[in-house]
Amino acid sequence: LIANARRVTIYGIRQFHSLAAFLTYGLRLIRSDVTILDANGLGVAEEIGGMDAGDVCIVASVAPYSSQVVFAAQVAHERGLDVISITDLASSPLISNAKVAIFAPHQSSFISNSITSFFAVAECVINAVAASNSEQTEQALIVRQDLIKRLNVEDR
Repeated sequence: LIANARRVTIYGIRQFHSLAAFLTYGLRLIRSDVTILDANGLGVAEEIGGMDAGDVCIVASVAPYSSQVVFAAQVAHERGLDVISITDLASSPLISNAKVAIFAPHQSSFISNSITSFFAVAECVINAVAASNSEQTEQALIVRQDLIKRLNVEDR
């Protein structure tokens, strides 16, 4: 779904915003039409409203589930977007609106939900999308590396 979608947006709040940013960064290395939902603060409604049926909305949350993310998944689904949920349990409220669910455990002794396994899932998703069209991925990475060199992003 991600590899073939016209546009992809990713939504997670609080600690899952970092996951959304990581997934966006990784996927943008190989395709330019990936965004974090409401990253510019213009509003979730406005951004979902600008997407079309067949576009992909990836949402991430675990218990206790963020109501904003649950509602965004519901609205995205109602608008015909393909929702991919990255969550913890089959009983997650994100599941009912998802075309695909990816589960990751998060139990730990940390004071908040552990997010480590979700980053591993994100890496797997990025690599799977890259592998699904290796020729396009290679070309995108060559262009990106050239830009990094030309803009002196890295100091060697």
